[in-house]
Amino acid sequence: MNKFIQKSILLFGLFILVTSFSIPFGVHAQTFRERIDSKKQQIKEKVNERIEDRCDRVLFNIDQRIDRYDRNFEKNRSAYLNIKTIVTNLISKLESRGKSVDELKNLLNEFNQLVNKAESKYSEFIEQLNNSKVYACGDSEGKFKDTVKEANVTLAEFRKILSEINAFVNQKIKPAIEKL
Repeated sequence: MNKFIQKSILLFGLFILVTSFSIPFGVHAQTFRERIDSKKQQIKEKVNERIEDRCDRVLFNIDQRIDRYDRNFEKNRSAYLNIKTIVTNLISKLESRGKSVDELKNLLNEFNQLVNKAESKYSEFIEQLNNSKVYACGDSEGKFKDTVKEANVTLAEFRKILSEINAFVNQKIKPAIEKL
């Protein structure tokens, strides 16, 4: 009986030993997986939050850029309107005195055409910037970058037209007025 009791105790002890180790390891493995899954979820949430923040900043920067260009263009537009008013009033005064102002009228028409060309190019630029906002967030596959590049090319063309207008005023309209 001694041997039977010893074997029973040994088997019972071995059973307890095996089950006591397997339960904590199983529980520990399960909590470890849960912690890994939890960390993965936290990382995904942080990445999504950063993407949303980046999108908000990009949209904000585009809006700020549009506002800045709008303010500057309004200054240019009012200056051009002022030049047009001054030249138109001068033409009226000179015509009332009987002077020939055909050259000045032609120059004023050319000036108006340049201003209209600048306004249309500016509208095209702003439209391209607004279109880039569609691609600013998400999977644009480079369309945002391409749209902004196109807008910058249009901006360069717009600035060139503004330079032409300034040169036109300084090199043609002013000398024509000084002749009269």
